[in-house]
Amino acid sequence: MSNIRTFRNWEFFVDWVKAKQNVTQIERDLNLLNSLLGKKNFREEFASLLSEYPELVRCVPILFAHRARQLGDLGVLVDGDSDSFEMRRFNVIEPPRTRDAVNDLTDFVIGTGISTLFTDGNVRNLVDYVLGVEVGLDSNARKGRSGAVMESIVEAKLRALQQEFDFDYIPQASQAKISKSWNIKETENLAVKNFDFAILFRGRLSLIEVNFYAGSGSKLGSVCSSFIELQRDLRERGLNFIWVTDGLGWRTATASLKRAFGEIDNVLNLRLLEQGALEEALGLSR
Repeated sequence: MSNIRTFRNWEFFVDWVKAKQNVTQIERDLNLLNSLLGKKNFREEFASLLSEYPELVRCVPILFAHRARQLGDLGVLVDGDSDSFEMRRFNVIEPPRTRDAVNDLTDFVIGTGISTLFTDGNVRNLVDYVLGVEVGLDSNARKGRSGAVMESIVEAKLRALQQEFDFDYIPQASQAKISKSWNIKETENLAVKNFDFAILFRGRLSLIEVNFYAGSGSKLGSVCSSFIELQRDLRERGLNFIWVTDGLGWRTATASLKRAFGEIDNVLNLRLLEQGALEEALGLSR
């Protein structure tokens, strides 16, 4: 386990392009809302502006660090101090076209405390505020970026090997792509519908799955079990399976990883890739 490492590239920390693009999409609306900063009669001013520009609703989710897609059916317990358990439903996605809808959204903005952004004097520009929120939300995507870095490393290795050996490969290889490109039907009806890479060398099909686990969790044991089952299925079909994985998370799941090494034909990490294990796993030869 001493070979397992963690790594980050510059893009891992913040996707600035994405964060700025998200802000740019609503910048005009945010500047309209800026006109409410410092207003004393916020309820009336907000309701009036919302009635005139109902599309401003699309700014509401990001003001409390949410994506609109997370808020399809938004129920709020508005009276938790009594035994009535009063629940209200709020629509923070559709532009309010009626007075009642405007009032509901205004109640939501005040009830959640979003209104304090406008009234307490601490926020001077909502565009800058939302950029900060976007940067914070982007941290949730870092796990996916670690996996993307792993895939880019493996693909760089494949491209280098392709210069030495005559083989074809498909990134993000679906069963349909494999069938269409190489007229190979053996991957049909597999539990896994898409592989990170498919490689065809001298009639032999190899399928690669790539992932990276920076943290621990019960998921690691189930990941091993699922790939062991996949290995058995692929072996019965005469297909070669390679699992490339790495990350400090495996330090807490050594028993599961040892089981995988015993039952999966090719389990590789980055150090093994550096040492030429991928060439051997693919059966490459001149």
